[in-house]
Amino acid sequence: MTLDLPGILPISQSTFSEKGFLTTKNNKTLGGFDGRFKVARAKNKKWDVLYSELVHEEGAVVVEAGFSQVAVKSGWNESLPVLADFPLVGSGEKYDSCGLWFTVGCLNGEGHQGMNLDGVNMNGKAYLEKHVQSCHRALCPVCWEYWANREKDNASKRIHSFHLEGRNLQPIHLIVGVPSFDFGLSLQELRKKVYKSLKEVHCLGGMMIFHPRRKNAFSGEWYFSPHFHVLGFGWILDVRRNYFKSGYVVKNVGIRKSLEGTIWYQLSHAGVPDKKHGISWFGCLSYNKLHVKKEEEKEHLCPICGEFLRKVVWIGKGIEPCFKDEFEGFSFFDSPDNWMYSPLLGFRGGFV
Repeated sequence: MTLDLPGILPISQSTFSEKGFLTTKNNKTLGGFDGRFKVARAKNKKWDVLYSELVHEEGAVVVEAGFSQVAVKSGWNESLPVLADFPLVGSGEKYDSCGLWFTVGCLNGEGHQGMNLDGVNMNGKAYLEKHVQSCHRALCPVCWEYWANREKDNASKRIHSFHLEGRNLQPIHLIVGVPSFDFGLSLQELRKKVYKSLKEVHCLGGMMIFHPRRKNAFSGEWYFSPHFHVLGFGWILDVRRNYFKSGYVVKNVGIRKSLEGTIWYQLSHAGVPDKKHGISWFGCLSYNKLHVKKEEEKEHLCPICGEFLRKVVWIGKGIEPCFKDEFEGFSFFDSPDNWMYSPLLGFRGGFV
């Protein structure tokens, strides 16, 4: 089926059958056109501006490009070259060691005396902790959450470090949709255009997270539809003017209840470019304008005697003890005779 309606410029042949178009109300993901739907300008209809699309309440999707109207839907660009379609977070392969538990501890029983706050007698006992080995890669299906947590903490600290004298600014969440005619651009080219649009709508600066795909609400499948999520500052104006000028739709989602939660969620299905960062900073929060002191990495010390925690291995009778409610950093006490320091050094977690 090829779209052939007055005023419509078809991008390419549709991958969907004509039967069933517009039979589901509010079908914003699949959308479609047939003779029963009359295309009209946005100012003459009630529209919901969603990402890079103008979505009619009956389900059809229209994007205005200059003086033309372009009908688009998921799958329209399958035959065109795409430079910014990257794998999503957690979609890669794990290492053999990812997710494996290991134990670190301090076997200095002589330095452990007294009783802790839980009423456990520490006299002569070894202090031990359980940890999970992680590669901290965004593509790892096992360790991506550790990567996301680390990025979330760093980003949150940077955003909270920005202050404008005389203003009590709150970070806001913006979504910038890429128009269909720019779907073939590289990530670097897309970023330049998005930076320009954000400046046009008076966004002062922030972090940008690139999403190359969206999820079909009905089939659950991901399809190429690049857009950016922005956490930053500004007084967002002239969105309509910027849209007609550039084709880029900037949606102001507003102040979020949890900045950290929003960042983590957006990172959970972000794109992971090869040898490039999927997260970038711009404007007043860029690296050359805002300098945030980097925190020194915390040393892993025994909370009782202050010695370095080291990786240990079980040498006691039977199997190594395990606990029902183990979690990352779970601590316990045991006889130092059941453990020995591991001869392997240079472990990933920073433990000696």
